[in-house]
Amino acid sequence: MSRPPLPIVTDHAVLREVERVHGIDVEAVRLHIAHRVRHAVAAGAAGLISEGHRYIFRGGKVVTVLPGERSSDAEARQMEADRD
Repeated sequence: MSRPPLPIVTDHAVLREVERVHGIDVEAVRLHIAHRVRHAVAAGAAGLISEGHRYIFRGGKVVTVLPGERSSDAEARQMEADRD
């Protein structure tokens, strides 16, 4: 007998799991990121490398966080995927 396919799990569900089941304060993480990048965003930067991670900005918002050691090709693919 075959197994049923795995259901799609939304980002919202993952965040609620992290927050409610694993006890991670998602809003505290959001505030931590905002404090870390605020000067770069205010200066109009497209991104920031901080503590080994790349923070990518679009329209004054932090849209993704990537490992800092990623190649520019991998980063470009990830940014394209984030736009979709």
